[in-house]
Amino acid sequence: AHLQKHKNSLLVRYYALFRIIFGVQEYFSVLMHDAAYEMEDWLFKHQPKNSGLALGKFELIEHPKPLGKDGTRLRLSPRQCRQFLDAVRVDTAFLSAHEVILYSLFVTVMHHPPGKGPTCRSTPGAPFCLEAPQRASCTPGELPCIEASERTYTFAILNYFNGYNSAKWRDQMLDLRRYSNYSQQMMHVATTLCSGDQEEPTTSKGGGYPVFKVVEASVVMSLLGALVWWFYTRVYVPGHKAGPQPGRADAVELARVASSAGSSSRLS
Repeated sequence: AHLQKHKNSLLVRYYALFRIIFGVQEYFSVLMHDAAYEMEDWLFKHQPKNSGLALGKFELIEHPKPLGKDGTRLRLSPRQCRQFLDAVRVDTAFLSAHEVILYSLFVTVMHHPPGKGPTCRSTPGAPFCLEAPQRASCTPGELPCIEASERTYTFAILNYFNGYNSAKWRDQMLDLRRYSNYSQQMMHVATTLCSGDQEEPTTSKGGGYPVFKVVEASVVMSLLGALVWWFYTRVYVPGHKAGPQPGRADAVELARVASSAGSSSRLS
C-alpha cells in the first residue's frame, strides 16, 4: 500500500525470496529491482578501483564523508535536494511506524565529462536519479583550468526486511545510542549529504556587515531607544507621579547599558 500511494518511494522493490538447500547448507536469494536503475555496467566499468564504488567494494558511511573528488557532498541544487529529502522523509516515517531498523541508504555517484556519461533519461527520474548542475572545477582566471565535469546520482533504500527485526532489536539493546531513533538518524544522514548549493548572504560594498545583520542591529537599536524614552517620560516628565522614580544615577546607568548593548548588537 505504501508503494502504491507513494510512487516516488525510494524503497527498492522486492519481488521474491528464494530458499536454496544444498545438503545441510541453506541459502536465501532475493529477487529485487535494480537499486542503481540499470547503471551498473557504466558504474563498474568507469569508476576507479579505489573509489569504493567498484564491484564488491562498497563503503559504509556511518558519519557522512565528502562524496566528490573535489571535497563536496552531493552537488545538487536546492530543488533537487528537496526532492531527495522529501522521499527519504516519507520512507523513513513509514519504516519507523513499522519499527523497522538497520536499513541502508544506497547512493551511487558517477563522475563523467560533459555529455559523455549516463543520464537519467533511462531511469524513473527524480528522486530516484538526479543529474547535478554542471560546474567548472576551477575558479575564474585560474590556469590551467580542469575540464568541467558532470555527475549523476542514484538513490535507493535497501535491507528493510521485517523478518529479521527480532535480531535487529537484539543488536539495538547492545548499542542503544547507535540504533535508537533510527529513522531520525537516517534523515540526519540524508540532510548532511544533501543541503543544496546555495549562495552566501549578500554583503554590502566595502566589506560591510551582511544585510540581515544590519537589519537585526537596527531593530535592536529601535527597541532600546523606545525603552529609554519610556523610562524618561515616566520618570522625568513634570507632574508624572505614577510608579517608582529612580534617581539620576540610575537613569545614567540605564543609558550606558543601552548604549553598550547597541554597540554589541552591531558587532555580532
